[in-house]
Amino acid sequence: MNVKVISRKVNNMDFKVIRVQNNNNFQVDLLNYGATIKSVFLNGKIMNLTPDNWSGFIDCAPFYGKTVGRYAGRIENGLFRLNDVQYELDLNNGGNCLHGGINTISNKLFNYRINQSEDNVEVIFYLHDEENLFPGDVDFKITYTIASNENSILIDYNATSNEDTILNLTNHTYFNLSGNYKKTVLDEIMYIDADRFTKLKENMCLESIEMVNEVMDFRTPKKIGQDIEHGFLQNHPTKGYDHCYVLNNRDFEEIKASLYDEESKIKLSVYTTYPCVVIYTCNYPSDKLVYHHKTVRKYDGVCFECQYMPNSINYSNETILRKGQIYHEKTKFVFESEECSL
Repeated sequence: MNVKVISRKVNNMDFKVIRVQNNNNFQVDLLNYGATIKSVFLNGKIMNLTPDNWSGFIDCAPFYGKTVGRYAGRIENGLFRLNDVQYELDLNNGGNCLHGGINTISNKLFNYRINQSEDNVEVIFYLHDEENLFPGDVDFKITYTIASNENSILIDYNATSNEDTILNLTNHTYFNLSGNYKKTVLDEIMYIDADRFTKLKENMCLESIEMVNEVMDFRTPKKIGQDIEHGFLQNHPTKGYDHCYVLNNRDFEEIKASLYDEESKIKLSVYTTYPCVVIYTCNYPSDKLVYHHKTVRKYDGVCFECQYMPNSINYSNETILRKGQIYHEKTKFVFESEECSL
């Protein structure tokens, strides 16, 4: 295992990239700004969308590779009630609060430390986030583990609060398995172990939880592009997949979703303890250039945002973190390729 720390001043902030390379030529670059998966390389080719320069991560709307919080997804009208107190959040997305609002932890510098052994490297990011619209001061610990002989990234989310609060954390990496963005993800084959999904209102918040229809069904793997131009998606502000899937179980040992590129012969498997995964297919691409000075096209990446259901604070208690309790969930991304030895 090879570990290297690269430092750079960006807008007077101390950016640090922790570069980890395992025994299979699998490289992961992690950034302390937003506790971010900056880039993933397999067989020398990049597997994710990432800004072409480090400053591109600052306040970037696509949330490239970032840890998202305090609350992933939308909170409708920016309102929620906890312990008989109503809280009003930033309205940063069409009248809703998205991904924690303006003060999102995605745009904060984390401290970090590195633990290295023969079997893996752990990069542990820490952040003390003080109360700001959301109740309570929260201590975050986001641990990335890269294994020596498995091409995988394990994300372990831990948090505690000094007051009752709400929390919903995820990672926002856009994957593209073609290698160096050779093509969009429309021809990549996706699987999702979910019988149900969230049908969305025009404001992109939950309308109902429904059984998957033909367009939304990925229980039998199919190409992302097979139904993406269907009116069910295109005659709606989503303009593609941007939906929460309710996973059939929370067994971490079972694959919850996968992606496969027939040309590169690379497969990504997703494991998680979370109850849901939000699939987003880069329907509204940013004008920021990405790696190799490329312009992002529509459908150039797909996110597997493992999390609790967005806006669920307004109809369930699953995202309430009580004072003294520990928030703990994990997600794992595993890459397999016929060109490398696993």
